[in-house]
Amino acid sequence: MRFGNKRISHHFFASYHGHSLADGHAAVIKRVLRSDYNRSELHRISPVLSTIEWGPENAAQFGNLLLKSCRSQVHVFPSIDRDPALKPDPLPLVSIKSQHRFDYENGLCFASERTAGTMRKRFSFFLRPSAVSAQPTAQNH
Repeated sequence: MRFGNKRISHHFFASYHGHSLADGHAAVIKRVLRSDYNRSELHRISPVLSTIEWGPENAAQFGNLLLKSCRSQVHVFPSIDRDPALKPDPLPLVSIKSQHRFDYENGLCFASERTAGTMRKRFSFFLRPSAVSAQPTAQNH
């Protein structure tokens, strides 16, 4: 819903785990945050209070810092509701470890064994029932 029904594809390469495009962006973002934190630490030891900079106070300020510091595109969400009651509790997906690509588009979910493969299987998430009972896991269509 947050991405306007645009397709979202997740590719998992076991041999390159930790070296994906997303991992590269995360490393850049972490480096920017660490550099700004170290810079603000130097300001905090300054004897002149007017020169002290405390770094970004919120996501919007951090987003501005990223825009100035790197070429990653930043989307700042003003808030994320982290109420545990709103978090779904899905059943596990069948054979998830054999799937290397997941596509989400227009409310539908697809999995593929190959990242460039055209053989996609539609799947759905099923929520775990609140009462303890024997239920089947998520099913492929």
